[in-house]
Amino acid sequence: MTELVKHIDENNNELGGVTRAQMRKEALWHRASYIFITNDEGKFCIQKRTDTKDYCPGFYDLVTGGVVDFGEDDDVSASRELAEELGIEG
Repeated sequence: MTELVKHIDENNNELGGVTRAQMRKEALWHRASYIFITNDEGKFCIQKRTDTKDYCPGFYDLVTGGVVDFGEDDDVSASRELAEELGIEG
């Protein structure tokens, strides 16, 4: 099954779903979650992206997150990404 991501316009209005490949190829506007994680000392958790990512594979990232799936609530997406990327269940 092809994954669809939430496609938006420049005013953040939802337009529907497009494939991740189409979104990347056409540089389409889309929603994404970005979660900053800090400890009690205010230090940030830095994540190394997996080498299989389609965008910036193997890079270090100050945030955890990812694209919001078509039909998915933004908060649900953020929770899903925390679980997928870092194993943090929310």
